[in-house]
This record gives sequence, C-alpha cells and structure tokens, in this order.
Amino acid sequence: MYPSELIPALRIVAFRSGSNEIIEVETKPNSNSYTIKGVPPGFYTIVAYVLDDPVGLSGGYSRAVP
Repeated sequence: MYPSELIPALRIVAFRSGSNEIIEVETKPNSNSYTIKGVPPGFYTIVAYVLDDPVGLSGGYSRAVP
C-alpha cells in the first residue's frame, strides 16, 4: 500500500534475523506485488524503500500495521 494514486519504484529488502544477510529486489512503478527468489528459510524483516528519493522514505509491515 502506498498513500498515493501511483506506486513508485521500490527497493524491497529482506534482512535475515540474527545475521548480516540481506536479499533485495527492485520493482517497477505501479507494481502491486513482488517476488524475492532464493530466500533461505528463516525469519526476516522486510522493508520497502522508495527508489530515487532524496528523503529516504521507507515502510514495513508489523502486527501493529495490518
């Protein structure tokens, strides 16, 4: 979800809990889904960053934000 009529291109980053491992994928503008291939089993924190954003906006999901 993005608070606009358009969804910007995003960098989706999966941070693996308990390690320095990250896996990322970039989306195209107006993409409403993504797939990260080759993710080993484990627990991850997923954060989406707006590409080409000088402010560095980001967002993620938590149980508090369904």
